[in-house]
Amino acid sequence: MSFFEAIILGIIQGLTEFLPVSSSGHLVIFEKLLGLEIDATSQKGFDVILHFGTLLAIIFYFKQDLVQIFKGLGKALKTKSSNPELALFKNLIIATIPALFVGFFFSDFLDQWFRNTTTVAIMLFLTGLLLTLSEKFPKQKQKKKLNLKEAFFVGCAQACALIPGISRSGATISMAMFQGVKREMAARFAFLMAIPAITAAMGYVLLQAHAGKVLFPHYTILFMGFIASFVSSYLCVKFLMYFIQKHSLSVFSWYLFVVSGVLLVVSM
Repeated sequence: MSFFEAIILGIIQGLTEFLPVSSSGHLVIFEKLLGLEIDATSQKGFDVILHFGTLLAIIFYFKQDLVQIFKGLGKALKTKSSNPELALFKNLIIATIPALFVGFFFSDFLDQWFRNTTTVAIMLFLTGLLLTLSEKFPKQKQKKKLNLKEAFFVGCAQACALIPGISRSGATISMAMFQGVKREMAARFAFLMAIPAITAAMGYVLLQAHAGKVLFPHYTILFMGFIASFVSSYLCVKFLMYFIQKHSLSVFSWYLFVVSGVLLVVSM
């Protein structure tokens, strides 16, 4: 892998991690387009660095929200009473559990059987369909937050996004909207819940690396991919949080339908 290819993949990761179009699916597509032959052990090592860039971008963008959450947690511990920040923290933890379970027990299986252009094409189409339906059939009575049961369902949507081609942000935002949460608040929750999910996934891969099951490309390649991922991730989440205040997510559905159709034709 060259510097140029690492930068391209970093940018793709950053842009598609938050846009509801599937980062894993687009990484598969661009790896094929660039003709990259990356073995599975090195692929995981490179991917974890790209996700580290997106993680820092989320933390940097939502730093004020995170400060408020931790202040609320401290206050709740002192007063031994609940508050909105504590409720949000509980929701984020509950929403992370399904992805942890699926990732721990089935990540290798999913990479082996679903990391191909045909599967990605099908899953991209399903993501586009999900976005369209969430905009057309949301609950009439909208609210600003989820309860624990609803947060768990959003977490199940995040677990499904471990399949390449299913957008994590698209699936989680749509699931929250199906349950009556306003689009902007759904996106905020989806991005915040990415923090524990990505952190846990990175920790798992690093443990595998310590055991010699995951290898890393040269550190210069990792650095270029990390920088590209961080910058593009931050710009993307900033754009999307502004965009969804006035626009529907359905516009991304048409992009996904087109890409899915092209991929299916090429695969055949």
